Amino acid sequence: MYAYSRSWGYAATAFFFGVFIDLDHLIDFFREHSWRDIGKFIDVMVYVDLRQLWLLFHSLELLLALWGAIVIFRLNGYWISAAQGLSLHMLLDIIGNPIGIRGYWFLYRLNVGFKTEKLILRDTEYYKKAR
Repeated sequence: MYAYSRSWGYAATAFFFGVFIDLDHLIDFFREHSWRDIGKFIDVMVYVDLRQLWLLFHSLELLLALWGAIVIFRLNGYWISAAQGLSLHMLLDIIGNPIGIRGYWFLYRLNVGFKTEKLILRDTEYYKKAR
């Protein structure tokens, strides 16, 4: 981001929002586990060992709404940087995680009751190890 914009502020904004999006993993973790289980957080997330995946911030609907607002309201570079950070994060998640692209639509997750088994691609090593 910095190489393109020459702005440390824009670069920091993109980085912050690209990382901030993952806070929803903590929400999902603490819905099913206690603070005493925090040492298991990484394993729970890697092996998707949760009954439900809400992933409130990992939503293509929210991302599209943000880009739409940027275009319609002609929002400044900080908004664009935030959207770029979120977009890159979502793209990498869609490519690298064992959740089908449908699973990144909040309305689809809602429709299947946020059930992990409906979202995970069953032929992945992650899913097999967790079960």
